[in-house]
Amino acid sequence: MYKGLTLFNVASALASHAGARQSIIARNIANSETPGFKARDLTSFGDAYAQGGVRQALRTSRPGHQQTPLQPNGAALVEGIVPGDAAPNGNTVSVETEMMKASEVRFQHNMAVSVYRSGIDLLRSGLGRG
Repeated sequence: MYKGLTLFNVASALASHAGARQSIIARNIANSETPGFKARDLTSFGDAYAQGGVRQALRTSRPGHQQTPLQPNGAALVEGIVPGDAAPNGNTVSVETEMMKASEVRFQHNMAVSVYRSGIDLLRSGLGRG
């Protein structure tokens, strides 16, 4: 995706977060019958964004300006064990809950793609090509 504007950075980060979260949800569902398996999830995109997981580099115009180290997109994403009731075999995965999460992730991904497409349309209109 285009990385030059903040709008595209946020849309790209949201799509990446949705993909990473979908992968974890799929792993949870695949292990729903594994004894002792603990369900996992990522922090929400809003929390990751607030913690600085999506940042842009500061611009410097002179060599004396201070450079700051940046975290790559997604650095604030923390995979953790989700608390929940365990089955008699110790498994904490609820397939129904995971399916609801999958629906939420699909919505987030669709929103990221829509924002990206709208941004492209806006740029095209500004250039007189839309």
